[in-house]
Amino acid sequence: MAKHPWQPYRAPYVAKTTLNLGAQYEFPWNIGNTYLFTRVDYELRGNQYWDVLNSTDRDALNFVHLRVGVNDNEGKWSVTGTVNNLTDEFYNSEWVAGGFSAQAPGRIWNVKLRYNFF
Repeated sequence: MAKHPWQPYRAPYVAKTTLNLGAQYEFPWNIGNTYLFTRVDYELRGNQYWDVLNSTDRDALNFVHLRVGVNDNEGKWSVTGTVNNLTDEFYNSEWVAGGFSAQAPGRIWNVKLRYNFF
């Protein structure tokens, strides 16, 4: 892709735009001394170029992440479930000259248990 002299090249691997929005809601739960919470995050990664000549690029990406959990009111323990890339967005996370690309992981689930002894 030829650039005009007045068009600057963009740095490779740097998204043109990024945006992160999140919302969290907590509410008491009638089981013990606990509360539930849920959090939703939206992430936009704008298009980016893979090389210094800006000849190859990746389209913008949209992600939704979800977190749901239970905490005790004294901060002693918590159980949290998380899903990253909830919509299972398919994209390449890496590109190397010659056409090699690495697929990014899809939807990732995890559960975290936390207990404070002190």
